[in-house]
Amino acid sequence: MKRRKLTKEVRISNIVIRYNRVIEDHISKHNIKIKDIVRCFETDYLLKKIGRKNWLVISKHPDSGRMITIFLEQIRGLEFRLKTARDSNEAEKRLYKKKVK
Repeated sequence: MKRRKLTKEVRISNIVIRYNRVIEDHISKHNIKIKDIVRCFETDYLLKKIGRKNWLVISKHPDSGRMITIFLEQIRGLEFRLKTARDSNEAEKRLYKKKVK
């Protein structure tokens, strides 16, 4: 299956997250918007490498307090492709509470 071109991007400090309309529509099904992802990077977050180029970010949304898990694929350096984002499950919440103090 061919991936669609990443036509949009958001910069958070020196990190670039690229995405497209399909990804944006997908995360909206999980009731998450791009601005929610940006806000999560403004607070403490847990960044964990899962696999060779995939990363997991767990963060507490500063406004709502809701825990969000973000999946990223590293393109190069500090440039990432947004794969998906959703509410954190119980295991991810425990991991966040254990690692982020």
